[in-house]
Amino acid sequence: MNKILIKILLCFALLQLDACTTDEKQPAQPIKIHRLDLAMKNYVTMSPSERLALADSLVNGLNALMAIHGIAEITDSVLMDYSQSPAVRIFTPDVETCMPDLSSIEQTLGEVERSAKELLPSIGRARYYAIVSPYNQSIYIADDVVLIALNHYLGEDYPGYSGFEKYQCAIKTQAHLPYDVVEATICTEFPYQPSSDALVLNRLLYEGAIVESMMQLLPDADLAEIMGCDAQGMKWLQENEAQAWNALISRKLLYSSSIADADKLVNPSPSTTILHPDSPGRVGRFIGYKIVKAYLKNNPNVSLEDILSPEFYNSRQSLIASQYAGK
Repeated sequence: MNKILIKILLCFALLQLDACTTDEKQPAQPIKIHRLDLAMKNYVTMSPSERLALADSLVNGLNALMAIHGIAEITDSVLMDYSQSPAVRIFTPDVETCMPDLSSIEQTLGEVERSAKELLPSIGRARYYAIVSPYNQSIYIADDVVLIALNHYLGEDYPGYSGFEKYQCAIKTQAHLPYDVVEATICTEFPYQPSSDALVLNRLLYEGAIVESMMQLLPDADLAEIMGCDAQGMKWLQENEAQAWNALISRKLLYSSSIADADKLVNPSPSTTILHPDSPGRVGRFIGYKIVKAYLKNNPNVSLEDILSPEFYNSRQSLIASQYAGK
């Protein structure tokens, strides 16, 4: 092979490499969130033909929305009643004021989808609809439809949240919205399937796998945001990891078969009092995440789908293989 041909091939290879690098730096395509919330606000003022066209264009979102209200058949009168319901009348103006544009969230969801294609390929593409809901649940998933109740993300100081505790208000922000969507998506695709002899350890491993998956899927993921705690709470977790781990062992919680113990360790709460009165909530979830991180470090060929499988989190060998020892 002559020198000229070698140079040509080398230049071609470098161009291909540069093209791949450039492509990786390109932002992902945003995923549209259909504003079903705003459409329903205006439903009452539309003409019959406009209402029919709206119902046809948003039929998938409307089917899912009505399903959570226990309504099987969509009719004009049903949609009219919903559009004039207290939740729609009270919250939609504030939602429209606080979130007139969802482009940043749509961009984040696009980045998540791109990452999921590689890291969690079993998660398919979804269709997203913004809604207003009177219920406490903020994200609903039915098949490939995701409903996002925007009235749950109006800011921690929103007057309508005065009945919630501080730790609950802290995550009622636009910044936290994509975290809830991603967590709900992962948990729907990979639900917790405990074995008949499941222990607290198994629940911690599952929660840790969820957190690690979120950290890898979300662009610039913030662990404190995933944990639902502030900077002070995050500092406590980082400084008291070993003490929390020792408390789990000394209080015989790690190998407890009590579902109540597991819930107290991983569910949202102002404090994980079962371990320490000064701790933030969900300390068990943080420990589970640290175990999973250690496991992946020592088993680099393991995928996210592997750690989200029952074979991983239901096995006591997973802790041994992680070599985790409280730090």
